[in-house]
Amino acid sequence: MVATREEERLRTYMWVLFFLHLAGTVFYALAPHVFIRALNWTTAVIPLPPHPVPAERFWSIMAATMEAMLMICYLEVAKDVRRNIHYLRVLVLPGKLMTFLLFLLGFLLHIHSFAYLIGFLVDFGLFVSILYVYVRTTRSWLQATQ
Repeated sequence: MVATREEERLRTYMWVLFFLHLAGTVFYALAPHVFIRALNWTTAVIPLPPHPVPAERFWSIMAATMEAMLMICYLEVAKDVRRNIHYLRVLVLPGKLMTFLLFLLGFLLHIHSFAYLIGFLVDFGLFVSILYVYVRTTRSWLQATQ
């Protein structure tokens, strides 16, 4: 069956996210403190307190593991949109919803660090963009069957 335009867009977006998460997984797994220090460097320009360093190694491993799981989900959806789009609904979207909400709570209730703010903005943007292409793709399928 020929892929719809929305399926092709979703497939392309999943490949982009796959490679971005691959780079992020490797970087965060090998050098989590560099990431936090880089974000803290921006506090010279942005008047927010720095995030505590060093990051706890246990949570760095957990974060890298989650990134790898997301990377695999994106890869599977990119390989076969129709068969694997459910990964977005049951794993990726709930995960992104939870992370952007927790980053926002961390920013509002813990410390107003730039790291929490960036985490919120990035994951909120990913949540909205993935939800958008997911809805457009599934809606195109419904329209094709009518």
